[in-house]
Amino acid sequence: MDDADVGVMLDYAANVIQVGGGELPSDSCSVLAGWIRRLRPEREAVDSALRSLAADAVACRTLLRFAVRLMDADGIQNPAEFDLVVAVQDVLR
Repeated sequence: MDDADVGVMLDYAANVIQVGGGELPSDSCSVLAGWIRRLRPEREAVDSALRSLAADAVACRTLLRFAVRLMDADGIQNPAEFDLVVAVQDVLR
């Protein structure tokens, strides 16, 4: 995972926190970035999280917007990444 990918994920986290009325402290970003780099969630955990999000249309749109930003972060649209974004969209419907 490169710095551009992690940056998009940090932006997403900051957005979610801001929507909830909070703010992501800048001194927490490096800790969160390290945690993001180590993430290797299992398929079941991802599916469960997506299903729990599916009822919130605004949250779904936000997640998909950031998923596309993540896919494009390195400047290359990898077919596997595109397929993953489509699969996420399908789960959220």
